[in-house]
Amino acid sequence: MRLSVLGPVELLGPEGLPVPLGGRRQVALAALLAAEAGKVIAASRLIELLWPEQPPRGPGPALHNQVFRLRRTLSATGLRVERRDPGYLLLGDLDAVAFERLARDKSIDEAPPAQVPALLDAALGLWRGEPFLGLHDIPPLRHEAGRLVELKLSLVERAAARLIGAGDPLTAVPYLRRAVLEAPLRERTRILLIRAVAAGGDVSAAQEQFHEYRTRCAAETGLDPSPAVEAEYRRLLRGPVDASPVAEEEPEAAVPQPLAVTPVPEPVSPIVGREADVDDLAQLVGRGHRLVTLTGPGGVGKTRLAVEVATRKWGGDCAFVDLSTVTAPEDVPTAFARGLGISVASDDPVTDLGAGVGDRALLLVVDNFEQVLPAAAFLVAVLARCPNVAAVVTSRERLGVAGETEYPVGPLGVPDADAEANDILASPAAALFLDRVADRSVRASGTPEQIGTLCRQLNGLPLAIELAAALARFRSIDEVFDGLRQAFARVIGSEKEPDGLEAAIRWSYERLSPEQRRVLRMSCVFAGEFDAAAARAVCGGDGEPFDRLVALGLLRLHRADTGIRYSVPRLIGAYLEQGARDADERTAAEVAHLRHYGGLCRDPQWLDDALLARVKDGYPDMLAALRHGIEHPVDDATTLDLATAMYMYWLWGGQLREALRWLDRLDQRFRHSPAALARLGVCRGSILRHLGRLDEAEEIGQSSVEGLRQIADPEWLVTGCLLLAALADDRGAAADVVRWAEAMVETARAGVPRRLPEALGALAVAHSTACDYERAERVALEALALLADVDSPVLRAGTRINAAQALVEAGRGGLALEVLTSGLDDLRGSPEGLDSYQVNIAWAQFATGDHAGALSSFQAYLRGSGGTGQWIWNIDAVAGCACTMLGGGQLRQGALLLGGVERLLDRLGVTVSPWIRRQLDLAYAEVVRQPQSRDLVQAGAQLSGDALVKLATQRG
Repeated sequence: MRLSVLGPVELLGPEGLPVPLGGRRQVALAALLAAEAGKVIAASRLIELLWPEQPPRGPGPALHNQVFRLRRTLSATGLRVERRDPGYLLLGDLDAVAFERLARDKSIDEAPPAQVPALLDAALGLWRGEPFLGLHDIPPLRHEAGRLVELKLSLVERAAARLIGAGDPLTAVPYLRRAVLEAPLRERTRILLIRAVAAGGDVSAAQEQFHEYRTRCAAETGLDPSPAVEAEYRRLLRGPVDASPVAEEEPEAAVPQPLAVTPVPEPVSPIVGREADVDDLAQLVGRGHRLVTLTGPGGVGKTRLAVEVATRKWGGDCAFVDLSTVTAPEDVPTAFARGLGISVASDDPVTDLGAGVGDRALLLVVDNFEQVLPAAAFLVAVLARCPNVAAVVTSRERLGVAGETEYPVGPLGVPDADAEANDILASPAAALFLDRVADRSVRASGTPEQIGTLCRQLNGLPLAIELAAALARFRSIDEVFDGLRQAFARVIGSEKEPDGLEAAIRWSYERLSPEQRRVLRMSCVFAGEFDAAAARAVCGGDGEPFDRLVALGLLRLHRADTGIRYSVPRLIGAYLEQGARDADERTAAEVAHLRHYGGLCRDPQWLDDALLARVKDGYPDMLAALRHGIEHPVDDATTLDLATAMYMYWLWGGQLREALRWLDRLDQRFRHSPAALARLGVCRGSILRHLGRLDEAEEIGQSSVEGLRQIADPEWLVTGCLLLAALADDRGAAADVVRWAEAMVETARAGVPRRLPEALGALAVAHSTACDYERAERVALEALALLADVDSPVLRAGTRINAAQALVEAGRGGLALEVLTSGLDDLRGSPEGLDSYQVNIAWAQFATGDHAGALSSFQAYLRGSGGTGQWIWNIDAVAGCACTMLGGGQLRQGALLLGGVERLLDRLGVTVSPWIRRQLDLAYAEVVRQPQSRDLVQAGAQLSGDALVKLATQRG
């Protein structure tokens, strides 16, 4: 016999016939334990769920009696119910466990296509109907049923996409038709069915599928089909239809992540001599060439051409990915994530980037790809995931991938040796020289023939010509010509191939004073743009050498809102690296660089927005400084402060894999420092928690907290206890959440009074999680009473948010409203900003009974910040709209939203507070009394996140 939950919860005998399991309470107990197979469920929770109206007089013995009877019934199945503090767990194999194992197996993705139907049938054959049928009034079983159904539909979609991509669409059709019957409004299933039917030769039937979907959407939700479904229909109309692979749907948030892209740098001077190239390249991209690689030697102007097209010809959004400091192909995904402003938290950066970009139209300028050519396949994969993204890439050689269009960029045209004066001056190379010189007196000092000869000597390379033009402002054309000729002679004498660019750089460098040369060499330590303060700290001296270097074109000047900044042109830095820099001088520059940028991160505080902004602004140099700190163990405190600031930036920015790579190197760097290792352990534990590796995070968190206790580091001990409280909350262990929050408070009282209000706010939420609302209220009020002594707006903001949440859940919604509205200025400075403020104030209104005001606030958030806010707040806001609409009589919209929110929570593995969970469960209990409303809940579960936000903001 075996216990089956994929359908009615039943014991099945040897021939598959049901065996009596007992009364409803026995069935419910078996189902609850099966839903959490292998995990302990607290006895108190089981009692609450089995006797929801009123517990028996002796709840403990009553539960024990139910468990005893269940053990006896299951004795012949191989399943065991064991007692484990603080409750019970079920051990053994179940149909749901077996199905999940098959569904998560990679066989369907990797096996030969001919084997896919058999693998899919083996998984689907375990199903006998809707999971936990008849028990959906018990919230955990309803949620688990939804999760399993989602897993099944995703499995069918994976298998169907594999079959369609392998050229066997007709085999996929019956599976997809059954899935559509089960979830008629599910977008991806419908897209796959349309694609499969059309690829099988019946385009008319595929069009009928679209029209049926559109009619059903309008009837049941009042919405039009999503852009993805509309795009599939337009694809049908264009014909002919093939069986090309279909990209897998990404786990969605209620609203896509905002794109805080790195902008393409604005040109500081006009482009000269490339007008035809600009038009040709713009037409290539406009005609649908999605991967165009500009190839050519260094200094030929590839980047300038790409920038011109992006900033002057492209009419939409652009992003810039700078690979100049990236040398390892495995670091390319992180550079793309920074350029696109997208968090890459999983092992599959292509999926993360694809989900973040979605169907946005975007031009991507990717600079300096030649040093990471093996990563070309990654770029192709990103473009395949993002159908409306085009990439213009600069590289000294082609990428060599399918779909690439190479656009060779040659030197500027130079005049012939016997050209007439007017023809010389009209040539592209001479025109660039004259434009960059600008000074009429300089122009007059040279003859057209001299200018023509100079441009030929420089091989028409724009960078070399610009350097010569800069020199011409201080010397006559004759002197520039003679100096370059001598530099050429030295290049040729060194047995190297004559190079106009190297000759121009060499002669410019030799014209500098010793101090100017030293400043230029020291400046090569910078990885990005740097300001005057950084220049003084690393290079010393005053601003005179920098002015001279800018005038000669050896440094670039950038004017920003924050003031003047400098950068070293990449090719000039590369020339100096070849031999002009002394090893001791290089080390001195790197140590000074570390101390300057590490000094900007001194004594880093948790949730310090100003610090995170400094890291973001100077990220390339912050990263370079951290590398210097690892390579030169001269200043442990500065390196550790810098590492901590970088960790917080990576954590808040979702660059979790990047953080782990650097933490590995830092652990080695500080292997002899227990204090540093304990702090870094807390950092690692936080990253692992966000990656879902909870057991590892727990182990390292416990070890780090013990180490911090031994070395008496109260600041980081508070942070470590906060990590362990969050991990306990992830496990659903409310008592442990309270225990670790109390440890936070105790540590803060003894050694870090500045963080006591923050710790009390966390403890208030912990008591609320444990449903001890009286204590939650008391601690929240204590936290608020201490805010007057807190200097940090960020800490004040976090404390207000936590205290307000606890007060709402304790029934003090009016006071929570007052707390939130009186701290608006502080909330603006928090990392979560106004997102958390608006959503929390809406829930506070809901708690006071002001459902109309709450709905208005939830909708205002979704119409404004909901398009750019954090997805967790978007889900909270949609949940709030569902509850307020149902409470206000908007049954249809509320029921659809309720079903959609439940699906999002299941798919994303997100939890809400017990209080919000209870509001959702109460709303569901009210809705399911009406059969029509139950159908609406099921329809809402098939809507995408974008559709839910649109529905939530519609007027009833």
